[in-house]
Amino acid sequence: MRRPFSVNVFLYKIVAGKIEYLMLKRNPRTDLKIPGFWQCVSGALEKDENFAMAAKREVFEETGLLIETVTATGFKLTYPIQDEWRTHYGPDPIDVVEPVFFSKVEADPVLSEEHSHFEWLAYSKAYQRLTFGDYQRAIASVNNMLKAKA
Repeated sequence: MRRPFSVNVFLYKIVAGKIEYLMLKRNPRTDLKIPGFWQCVSGALEKDENFAMAAKREVFEETGLLIETVTATGFKLTYPIQDEWRTHYGPDPIDVVEPVFFSKVEADPVLSEEHSHFEWLAYSKAYQRLTFGDYQRAIASVNNMLKAKA
C-alpha cells in the first residue's frame, strides 16, 4: 500500500535577475479521476524514503534534472483520499499530506510521460496557471521565502 504522503517541489531559475518557475502540464488520469492541470513536480513517498529524498527522486523522474538540495517551506497541502484512490491507500488513511519544497535549477526539463508540456513563468503567471487545490498558496509560500532571501 502507498503511504498517504507526497511531496510538491517547485523548481525555479533566475533569468535576467528575475525568478521564473517551472510549470508542468499534467496528463489526465481518468482511471483515478485526476484531470489534466498545471502543477509543479509532485509524487508519493516510497518505502523508507523521507520527504527530501522523495523530492529529489521525483524531480529526477519527472524532469530528468538532478538536484542536490531542496528547501522546505513549512507549507503543506492536504487532499482527502478519493474513493478511486483506495486501491492504492487502503481503507484507513483519510488525507494525503504533501509538504512543499523548492530548488534552483539551471537547465530545461526532459519530461516524463506524466506531463505533456512545460513552461518557465514569472510568479504572477505561474500563480494564475495553478488552479488545482491549494497550489496557489503553495507557490506563494515559495515565492515569499525567495523574496525574503533576496
